[in-house]
Amino acid sequence: MWTIRWTVSITKDRILAAALDIVRRSGPQALTARSLCAALGCGAGALFTSFGSIQGIRDAVKAEARRLYQSRVRAGFSLNHTPESLREAHPGLTKGDIRIYMLSHFQFPMSEQAILLGISPSSVTKARQRLKAKLQ
Repeated sequence: MWTIRWTVSITKDRILAAALDIVRRSGPQALTARSLCAALGCGAGALFTSFGSIQGIRDAVKAEARRLYQSRVRAGFSLNHTPESLREAHPGLTKGDIRIYMLSHFQFPMSEQAILLGISPSSVTKARQRLKAKLQ
């Protein structure tokens, strides 16, 4: 009897897309080799052949999140919502405040904001609360 095996190529792009999906759904702490292997249906060897380590995958996810952020910013800036106009209207804002404002303005999910800022989602929530108080 013949059996047919289907093989799917595990590319760097596919690994990165799955890793971003895990982080979007469950946060950066959920990105582990085990969760990524389960999402892709592969063994850890496929991951580490492409990225070397789980830290390599995390670094690639951060870089991709930054790239997505920059492309959204370039596509979505209006003259009313530039960092410069925000600084003029509210001179007491820090660079971190402006980052939080821009990420929120462009409707980034909380989990993606946390990745880009390198903080936990609960810290993003607290930073947004502080920013709202500064803007009032």
